[in-house]
Amino acid sequence: YAQEALKLCPEDYKSSYWCGIAIQAVGEAEGTKYTISNLNVIRAHFEKAAELNPKDGTTHYCIGQWCYSLADLGWVSRKLAETLFASPPKSTFEEALHYFSRAEEVEPGFWNKNVLFIAKSHEKLGQKDKAAEWAKKCMERPCSNPEDEDVKAQATAIFNKYK
Repeated sequence: YAQEALKLCPEDYKSSYWCGIAIQAVGEAEGTKYTISNLNVIRAHFEKAAELNPKDGTTHYCIGQWCYSLADLGWVSRKLAETLFASPPKSTFEEALHYFSRAEEVEPGFWNKNVLFIAKSHEKLGQKDKAAEWAKKCMERPCSNPEDEDVKAQATAIFNKYK
């Protein structure tokens, strides 16, 4: 359905956004090889969505999540990526932090999980004070569902490590 929407409404950012989400969802069902072989396609859809609507925090979050996941890829998955691509896609925690921060800038407070990943990115970069600062911000946010409670617990763990 997402591909049909993209054909019908190529200039609607949601069409590109949902294509990226759909390909990721298929990857979760199909496995690592499928996901890795579609990494560039997924990112391209999210980047197109961000280009079409730069004020959507969720799209920037998705690009940040793409970057974070790739930067955090384990050895076995990285080797699989090297067999599928002449030069596999790469990213860094700095790039992930850029997109998570951009998401918060364009749509402040839109999602507790984005604030958590700002904290996690700072942690991965060895920026303990910044990780604690963003973890605290995340802990102070209201929880309105079970995901928020889990996010708050993760933020609390980061904060307690570095306070």
